[in-house]
Amino acid sequence: MSINHALVDRIADKPWFYDLNVRLIGPIESPFYYAQDIGDALGVKHVSSIINPEYTKDDIVTIEQREKYNIITYKRHKNGSMSVDNTILLLTECGPVD
Repeated sequence: MSINHALVDRIADKPWFYDLNVRLIGPIESPFYYAQDIGDALGVKHVSSIINPEYTKDDIVTIEQREKYNIITYKRHKNGSMSVDNTILLLTECGPVD
């Protein structure tokens, strides 16, 4: 799998992600990022495939963090309806995409 490291550097250097569509959720002082948006920005189709199982709660948003900040994520279905889906992967500012 090939990651565009130049784009990774651009994302790391600029908090506004240039014109990339990266959604933020959670506390304003340390927001969480939708992993799929980061993967899309890096050209990674299945972001979960590059996440190492050794990553910790410092890298991936935990159930406890979701509860603390009242975070509920939703899945949009093909018919336009939405349902709660708290399996959507959220990342902290730390990582874990190498």
